[in-house]
Amino acid sequence: MNRATRALPNASQAGVEVTVSGSPDTLVNARVANLTGLVLANHVTNAIEASPRGATVNVAARREGGSVQFLVRDSGPGIAPEVHSELFRPVRS
Repeated sequence: MNRATRALPNASQAGVEVTVSGSPDTLVNARVANLTGLVLANHVTNAIEASPRGATVNVAARREGGSVQFLVRDSGPGIAPEVHSELFRPVRS
């Protein structure tokens, strides 16, 4: 989760604490780690930005069968229900 920790300076500026947990069995190969790290860093940054000052963002990794599951939890307001259907729609520029 090293790449995800790049978001930590943002947390300090925002007054948000980030906790990270996992175990050695959640290690993945370098190629997967690079791509996963980029996605995870984006999620952690979003969680920090959505959280109020003084909040905690929890980041965890756990083995789930043959996969590793990452969880990012924050106490932000969440995504408005009216945009849920648009979340995974490709954006074209």
